Amino acid sequence: MPKSREKGHGVKGSGPPLREIMISAGMGSAVVLALLTVFALVMSAQDIPGGLTAPMVTITLVVGTLAAGYRCGRQLRQNGIVNGALTGGMMYLVLLAISLTVPRNEVGLLALYKCLLMLVGGAIGCILAVNHRSKAKMSHPKRR
Repeated sequence: MPKSREKGHGVKGSGPPLREIMISAGMGSAVVLALLTVFALVMSAQDIPGGLTAPMVTITLVVGTLAAGYRCGRQLRQNGIVNGALTGGMMYLVLLAISLTVPRNEVGLLALYKCLLMLVGGAIGCILAVNHRSKAKMSHPKRR
C-alpha cells in the first residue's frame, strides 16, 4: 500500500484533526475579537445607532467562523462539512461559555441562531478551502 494511503489519504495537516480544529477555532476567535475591537472603535468614534450592534456582531461571527473553517480546511484537506461544522461548533461553545459568565445574561433564541450561523459559516469556509486549487508553480520563467 502506498505511504500516502497509510497516513489518511495524504492529509496535509501535521496533527490529528481535533488538534487542527482546536487551533483553527482559536484563530477564528482571535479574528472575532479583532473585528469586535474594530467595530467598538468605530462605534466610539461615530454616532452609530444601537440597533446596528446586533448586525455588526452577526457579521463578525460569520467572518470569524469562515476564517476558522477556511484555515481548518487548508490544513486537513478532507471532510470539509464535518470539520468545518466542528470548528464552528467549538467556537460557539467558547462563545457560550464566555456569555454565561456575564451576570444576568440569558441564553435564548438568539443563541440558537448564532449557533446555526457559526456551524454553517465554519462548514462553508472549510468546504471552500478543501475545494480550493493551489496555483501551479512554474519551474521556468515565461519568456517573451
